[in-house]
Formats: sequence, structure tokens, C-alpha cells
Amino acid sequence: MRVRHLPGLSLGEPAWDILLDLAVAHYWRRETSVTSLCIAADVPSTTALRWINGMTKEGLIVRRPCQRDGRRSFLGISPESYQRMLALAADALRTGDRVRARFQRSAAA
Repeated sequence: MRVRHLPGLSLGEPAWDILLDLAVAHYWRRETSVTSLCIAADVPSTTALRWINGMTKEGLIVRRPCQRDGRRSFLGISPESYQRMLALAADALRTGDRVRARFQRSAAA
């Protein structure tokens, strides 16, 4: 399902954790610092930074400078990536409903 909604993204890597964290932050309208995202990726900082830079170049995530501190920046999910994540979640919910209905029918028989 991930490949269908996010083609070309190697989701066995920290990219998936990064996108999930940024999608949730977007939903709650929270800013995410680079440090926070490195922690969320649950990999060494150098690995997380490599993924963040690559995902930024691919347009999956966007970097915004902090207005108060020019040394800091915040990361956010791109609008297209967010829409893809929403579509993936909706697809997963529909699949879960179908599996649940099929299980209930077979349990009732």
C-alpha cells in the first residue's frame, strides 16, 4: 500500500518514520525542528540528516528558517506528500474494514 501511494520511496528506511512524524505534526499544526525529527527517525543523527536532505531535495519535505533564530530551521511535510499520506491512511482504513467484515461473516457462519 505504501508503494502505491508513495512510489519510489524506500520505506523500509527512516523515511517512513520521518514522513509519519511530519504528517502528525502537520495535522496538529506543530513545527518540527531538525533535532526533533532526527530523534523521531530513531537512527544516528548523521543518518537522519542524510535522509532529511535527500527527502528535501526530492520535494517530500520542506525546510523553513526559524523567524526568531536564524541558526535554526523547521521541517514540514510537503502538501503533496501530506495528501498522499492521507490517501494511504484512508486506503488502510478501507482495507481494515473489508478484512473485519470478512472475518465477522466467517465467524457468524
